[in-house]
Amino acid sequence: KVCKTADLFCPLSPTGDRVAIEPAVPSEMDEFVKSGRYHLSPSISFSGGPPEDGTFCRYYKHNASFCHKLPDNVTYEEGALIEPLSVGIHACRRAGVTLGSSVFICRAGKEDQETSAAFIRVTSLRNRRLTAAQIRDQDNDHKHTSRLCKGYLTKKESDGVLRIGPEPNRDGLGTDADRLAKAKDLGADFLLPVKIEDKPNETLLVAKAMGASQVVISDLYADRLAKAKDLGADFLLPVKIEDKPNEIARRVEGILCGMPHVSVECTGVESCIQTAIFATCSGGVVVLVGLGAKMATVPLLNAAVREVDIKGVCRYCNTWPLAIAMIASKQVDVKSLVTHRFPLEQAMQAFETAHQRLGIKVMLKCNKNDQNP
Repeated sequence: KVCKTADLFCPLSPTGDRVAIEPAVPSEMDEFVKSGRYHLSPSISFSGGPPEDGTFCRYYKHNASFCHKLPDNVTYEEGALIEPLSVGIHACRRAGVTLGSSVFICRAGKEDQETSAAFIRVTSLRNRRLTAAQIRDQDNDHKHTSRLCKGYLTKKESDGVLRIGPEPNRDGLGTDADRLAKAKDLGADFLLPVKIEDKPNETLLVAKAMGASQVVISDLYADRLAKAKDLGADFLLPVKIEDKPNEIARRVEGILCGMPHVSVECTGVESCIQTAIFATCSGGVVVLVGLGAKMATVPLLNAAVREVDIKGVCRYCNTWPLAIAMIASKQVDVKSLVTHRFPLEQAMQAFETAHQRLGIKVMLKCNKNDQNP
């Protein structure tokens, strides 16, 4: 909800426009921005992505051009889910999902059970001027400053920050255990491994809304497959850790009575990327949504001779208006994804709930007066 604007020419009303924040904001008008692919600009800053502060706070300053008004029939929780839904929209756009498409969503593999601790570092708040993302409790009943950022957890005493970023294997620290050990060496008081969420449920919702006639989704866990069924998956493919990529691909073909036009890989796991390539029909598209190791061994020649296009996904761009329209028109139901809700003060418990796979989407409620759905 907008509380204040910088000038009279701001398109938002300071009297309470309800908005959804698009976290990726470019700072320069370069060729990527001019061509409409601003998410690829080197000048992009992303809320919650190191070194930027996140948005887990009660008051937050953001570029007005990237604050999108919400219709009256879209709730705040639905507005918060526009960000993960946008990943699915961008992936399906990249894949060219349309009426009649058959889609394979690959969301589990050998390494998927392992925790992706991702980019971890510890910084000291001593002798450091806090940014606009700092939080002071509204009723001023605390003397300390709390900082709770998206993907970050901070001690209330503000004497140290444990940062757990959302992008794995970009820090050169190797395995998840190496990252946690490094964080401990740097003085971390707490270590909290997290599992990277790669938006398979949102991709499923969007694929069906865009006209996909058949969607099959794979997973190691029966409860997640059951949720996918509730969200509209046509076929469920339970897999095991020891399953070979080409074997899973043959099972996908058997289920669909043909190879899928599109495969969306949501884990970043090498074996899953291999599965997606083997499973996709000749002339089809593989979209890589999940983030994994910097290097991966894949059957590139298999893809090349069959003209299987392999496309990457870098977050999203120009998706908020469509996502808002899809939610407002009830084409997609994102409310059912939220299984747990916590007040901002219980952020640690919320992250632990997500880490233990106790829910699908865990919501932090920043407004003390609005803790309901």
